[in-house]
Amino acid sequence: MFASIRIYDSVSDVSKVAQGVEKLVIPILKEQEGFISYNLVAAGIDSVISISTFETFEQAEDANTVIRQVVKDTMSSLMPNPPKAIVGEVISYLGK
Repeated sequence: MFASIRIYDSVSDVSKVAQGVEKLVIPILKEQEGFISYNLVAAGIDSVISISTFETFEQAEDANTVIRQVVKDTMSSLMPNPPKAIVGEVISYLGK
C-alpha cells in the first residue's frame, strides 16, 4: 500500500475546499485504479492536507497527476500555491 500526501498552504477558505473535494475530487479518486482511501485534514486556518492510499506506487503517482490538474483547473482561487506532494510506502497501518 502506498500513500500520496499533499500539503496545501495559503488556503483562502478551508470549508469551500472541503466542499470542492466532496464534489470534484472524491468522485475522481473512487474511479482511480488501486484506490483504497482518502482523507482531507484541516491543518490550521489556512492549510489542508490530503492523504490518499493506493495499492501501488504508480497508482498513487498517477492519481497525483490527475488531482493536481483538477485542483489547478477548479480550485486555484482557493488554493493558489502548488502543494508539497510526497508518495511513499505505508509501512504501518491500523484500521478499525
